[in-house]
Amino acid sequence: FVNARLGAAVAVTVDELFEFMEVELWLSFYHVTPSFFFDNANRKQYPSATSCMTFDRYRSILAALNTTCRPETDGSNQWAAPFSPDRDTTYAAELIRRLCADIGLISWTSIASLDNDLIRLRSASVDDVGLAHIRNPKKG
Repeated sequence: FVNARLGAAVAVTVDELFEFMEVELWLSFYHVTPSFFFDNANRKQYPSATSCMTFDRYRSILAALNTTCRPETDGSNQWAAPFSPDRDTTYAAELIRRLCADIGLISWTSIASLDNDLIRLRSASVDDVGLAHIRNPKKG
């Protein structure tokens, strides 16, 4: 499917597809754009970008998945915008989003940022629930 839109010299291997999916997982997990993720200024923030595929290769595979390259079967003369959503790609992105949500879930732990004037974490029932009171340095 992807290789049909790329030249024989730049055909995608199975390993590259796995690397592409790895980049998609990182983008979904961090909620950032590809250009921000691959930017050299953000290397300290996203160290996994150095071990992934290059930005140019990622863009070429992403462009090969573009729906505007598909032949129109309905005979309409409508213009399809570049990088318009594809049902299969959207479904895969939703599965990736759910996977990232499962990875980020910490069982039996609640993380809450509370103001002191709203809730006081001094009662015995708060200790029974297992909440930990950690001061937020930005709030003083």
